Amino acid sequence: MKRITVRLIRFSLIISIVVGCSDASLELSNESRIQTKAQVDDLDLSEAVYHSMTESWIIPRNDPYTLTNFQSAMDRLLSGKAGVVLSKEERHELSELNPMQPSHYALRVFPKTEKEQWAIELMEDVKVAYIPFNYVPLSEDQVKLGKLNDKSKSFDEEYRYTVTYSDLVADDEKQPDETITMPVLYVVWPKDKDLPKEYDYVIDYEIFIPNYSSESCRVLHILEEEAIKLALGDIKLFQIDRGSNQTRTGTVMHYDNLLQEYVPLVNLKLRFQFGSIITDTYTDENGTFTVPTQRVAATFMHILQHPRWKITSMSSTAPHSVSWGTVGNIWSNSNDIFQGVTGSPDYYAVHPAVDFYYNGNHLLTPIYYDDGIRIRVSPDTSSDHNGQFTHSLFSEAYITIFQNNMGISNYVFGTVTHELGHFSHFRLRGTHLNYSITHKLIKESYASYVANYLCDRYYCLMGYDNLAAPQTPHTGNSYQFWVKTGSSEYSPLFTDLFDDYNQNEDNDNRNIDTINGFSHTIVQTIAEDCSSWSGVKNILDNYIGVFYTQSQYNDFIDPYDYWFSHN
Repeated sequence: MKRITVRLIRFSLIISIVVGCSDASLELSNESRIQTKAQVDDLDLSEAVYHSMTESWIIPRNDPYTLTNFQSAMDRLLSGKAGVVLSKEERHELSELNPMQPSHYALRVFPKTEKEQWAIELMEDVKVAYIPFNYVPLSEDQVKLGKLNDKSKSFDEEYRYTVTYSDLVADDEKQPDETITMPVLYVVWPKDKDLPKEYDYVIDYEIFIPNYSSESCRVLHILEEEAIKLALGDIKLFQIDRGSNQTRTGTVMHYDNLLQEYVPLVNLKLRFQFGSIITDTYTDENGTFTVPTQRVAATFMHILQHPRWKITSMSSTAPHSVSWGTVGNIWSNSNDIFQGVTGSPDYYAVHPAVDFYYNGNHLLTPIYYDDGIRIRVSPDTSSDHNGQFTHSLFSEAYITIFQNNMGISNYVFGTVTHELGHFSHFRLRGTHLNYSITHKLIKESYASYVANYLCDRYYCLMGYDNLAAPQTPHTGNSYQFWVKTGSSEYSPLFTDLFDDYNQNEDNDNRNIDTINGFSHTIVQTIAEDCSSWSGVKNILDNYIGVFYTQSQYNDFIDPYDYWFSHN
């Protein structure tokens, strides 16, 4: 991964959107704030309502891409009421399209379970949103400047199903049942795709999305402009040359406390939405993205979702999204000019860790559900946990991250990867029962191993050069202060097999650990096959003379023999 240092200079040829920032020097300039407020003043905020499922404020705005609206635009153009002078050829081409046929449907899908929700979300040929296409979300600045805080003025949305998660277990303790309301999915569904009869859905309206690869490209452009004006009035529009290579570019960064600099947010899902026209992309390894030029009125959003995970609030299975306002607000009148913005770090702090687990350059084999893992961000702190892994016999496992260290990104990284270690172990064990009967020291040590390895690997790749300080671990996960005479189940059992640090040199009461370079694959095999200390030892016995001598092995297992015989 390329390491990037951000210098706070206004560039003219690159967009840099900085999120998760606590440095006051990154506040918007006065000029930018004036531009932002002008955008807010143009909106009728009296119509704003709170959308609880996405925790956002939204306002109504017509979807220009309804078939009805396009047909009206067609009729106006052909009748001359639009005030647009058409050539004989253009009039003929439009007549050939009349009457118009839908290209898509706007569906509301009501998933009964998370599995159904994931199935729709992961379809490659549909687009899924969490608010209706005739509403747009407001940005944080718009909410603040509009002084919107009365959440009782909420969006009236039909919810049909709830899911009750029972038999929940976390930290080997039974948890209370939890009931979650399933969100409504607003889906752009291709007309030529069979409708999802296996799901509960309704068709809200028919959609027409112009196909600019067709022979009618020129008149489609005229028709689309008229349809937008008819739906939205005389708003400022970019006249897009569909045959050009115009693009918008940007770089999304977040502040890392350990590195004390801004680093890329990699594989962050970015969305440009204009009614039922949705364009998604992801940031690359440098946090940059490039998309075709979007209209001024399109909304720009970050969606905390990936095909293998989603980051949500506590009460929703919808991915958290952040609106940054309209394209015209962010990019002004250029494709390449930046206006710096900052945002809440709560959800963004989780993203780098889960992305590195699944997509980063490391030797662990990521484990995942086919339909993804859900990571919830709690608004509260916990006196017992920084994070918590919850599993069940009947429901899919999920992770909760508390606010304890949310202001310190490296500790959040450690917490998230530790809980992903639990998730990986759970999946390797195969069943809820097999994981439940595994000794807690083995479970916690494997999770610590996953976290410690991933944290060291990530920060090493990012250029951090002060990793060898496990007494005060930079991500809170090595647990090499463990002693055999204590009662703690948080040990460096698996970490000590591959690291090159001997904690006994600093403290005689700690483990003698001269072993290093043990295979990640074998550790994963131990996690998959073993529920007890005797099972772990049976596998480790096979590698005497391969990864360690008999003497090294005896020193390594002695404290654990003692601990297990006394606990």
